[in-house]
Amino acid sequence: MDKIQNLIGELMKFTKAESVFLYGSRTREGDFYPDSDYEIGVLMKKENYVERTKIKNRFDIKDINIFPFRYENFVAGEPDTPFQKSIYMRDIIGTGKTLAGEKIVENLQPPAISLLDVIQDVRFNLGRAYDATISCRTGEKTTAAYYFSKSCLFGTRSYIIFKKNLFLTSYKNILETSKTLDLQLYQDLPAYAFELREGKGGVDSRNLFLNISYLNKLVEREIVAEFEKEGNKILVE
Repeated sequence: MDKIQNLIGELMKFTKAESVFLYGSRTREGDFYPDSDYEIGVLMKKENYVERTKIKNRFDIKDINIFPFRYENFVAGEPDTPFQKSIYMRDIIGTGKTLAGEKIVENLQPPAISLLDVIQDVRFNLGRAYDATISCRTGEKTTAAYYFSKSCLFGTRSYIIFKKNLFLTSYKNILETSKTLDLQLYQDLPAYAFELREGKGGVDSRNLFLNISYLNKLVEREIVAEFEKEGNKILVE
């Protein structure tokens, strides 16, 4: 954390940020390793907004990823992100830690999670699952392992939200809770994804394709069927 603390003052001055916070695996107990990246969010008012390219040019530090957010959009639950917004915001609010400036993240109300939110999240993770197969095909095994483990475990989290009305943030809790679900022929996939993330074993292309079927034929199919039957109900308040 020393190298983070050394950069915070300069970062606050350069961006005129309202708040700088740490999020991602580094804030989730049991989810990070000594070589895990640091993910830092910077909240700036619209008139002071500095693009990520300019921030990276000024602070290009190995293992530290800095992401700018427009303050007004972020506190309204509308960050400019490709991730499913409600799930993304709930994750940050539940685990984010302010490093400097106003304590904004810790004081935001976590958004509710609906059936539609979960469907959107599963479809995003299907894209990640496909990226894993392409990376494996081109020989990029590290990237394939990354996308596979993320898509499988976060896809499983969406299924847990649907089945148990629980929102989990750590990979370990997702894995342990997955063992209480009937995942049919996909029962061992989350454990394989967890071990792969920990650097144990190699990438098995058969499991990469099985993951796509898992998200398609079990997770998404059940959630969509419920949506068509019940409409967009709230799963987690």
